[in-house]
Order: sequence, then structure tokens, then C-alpha cells
Amino acid sequence: MMMQVLRAPAIARYAVRSNFLRHFSTVQKLADSSAVEDFRNLNSKAVMYFTASWCGPCKAISPMYQEMATKYTDIAFGKIDIDENADSSMEYEISAVPTFIFFEDNKAIALVRGADVKGLQSNLDLLQNSK
Repeated sequence: MMMQVLRAPAIARYAVRSNFLRHFSTVQKLADSSAVEDFRNLNSKAVMYFTASWCGPCKAISPMYQEMATKYTDIAFGKIDIDENADSSMEYEISAVPTFIFFEDNKAIALVRGADVKGLQSNLDLLQNSK
């Protein structure tokens, strides 16, 4: 499955064509802080995955995260490399990877640190079944 890399202007153009990113069943790579902000604003239910290319646990959980994106089609899945998008990792005070932040109506509602598949799954279930 291919991952799209979207920068802020591309997200805005894509959102106009498709209504919301959450109708997409792939993980969106968020390359800059503007793309992260647009991603959050355009999706009422979202999860952002902070990762790094050198992180072993990130590499282990990444395929599962990708698979979950196809299962939870009402939730938008974003991926942020902390080395490529340091501004966003500082903004969200990321101190360990992998870190997953769950959003509903643009508000952070949960956080999972580490390659915790059960924690990720349970928060996705809660988010999907809300409202």
C-alpha cells in the first residue's frame, strides 16, 4: 500500500475534491506543521503517529498501523517523522517514539506511547464508537 506525502496546499486541494481525508483508507504522511494543522482541522476523528526511521519499535508497529487504517475508515490516520517534521514533534512535546495521539473534533482525547498494539486498538475502538 502506498503512502501519500501531503503538504498543506496539497491537503487543501485534496480536501476540496474528496470532502474529508478520513474517507481515505491510507496513512497520510504529514511533512510539515501546516499539513498537521490542516489534517486535524479537516478530520473530526483522527490519530497521529509520531515515528522515526531509526526506531525499532516504530518499524514493528508500522505495518499494523497501516492495516488499521484500512479497517477504521471513519478515522483519519496521519504519520509524522520526528526528524523530518521537528516543528510538529516539538509542538506536541513528543519525548518518545512511537507516540500516537488521538483527536476528536480537533481536541486531543488520548495518547499511547510505545508499540502498544492493544492500547492503539482500544483507543481506535473508542474513537470509532464515539458520537
